[in-house]
Amino acid sequence: MSTIEIVSAKAVKWQDYRDLRLLALKEEPQAFGSVYKIELGQSDSKWQERLQSYQEGKQQWMVFARFGKELIGMVGAWQSPDDMQNMQANLMATFVVPNQRGRGIGTQMLTLLIDEIKRSNRVSVLKLEVNPEKESAVKLYVKAGFQKMGEKQMVLGDGENHLVYEMEMMLE
Repeated sequence: MSTIEIVSAKAVKWQDYRDLRLLALKEEPQAFGSVYKIELGQSDSKWQERLQSYQEGKQQWMVFARFGKELIGMVGAWQSPDDMQNMQANLMATFVVPNQRGRGIGTQMLTLLIDEIKRSNRVSVLKLEVNPEKESAVKLYVKAGFQKMGEKQMVLGDGENHLVYEMEMMLE
């Protein structure tokens, strides 16, 4: 019987990452800032480059949940040049396949990701934007220690304007 494993990007094949990311964008377009149709058109080399940058863990991090050989979840973070200067990072791409939700997988992935980011010694503040309609995501972030800092309107992957919460966590 297979168990759920939380793994770093180094343990993942680019094709599996691509398939999970596309599923996430298709299943939850109002939860992401990118668009399924655009991502679907990305070249294989673009997907390989993305995963490689997560594997290097310099300005981008990603952890995954795997059940047997199948990826069932992911969460990541990235830094812009300004973020690097300000020792900040942005949480992104939190997703668990629908039939595996409610089992604590998001919490496990987020915990490992935060630990990886802390070990980098390059981030003191982790930030995110979340659609409050995604109540389980908001609960996950609050449970992890994020605090709501504000609200703004933002066009998400479904092409619609949504209210999003801006949240932050201090990493000490």
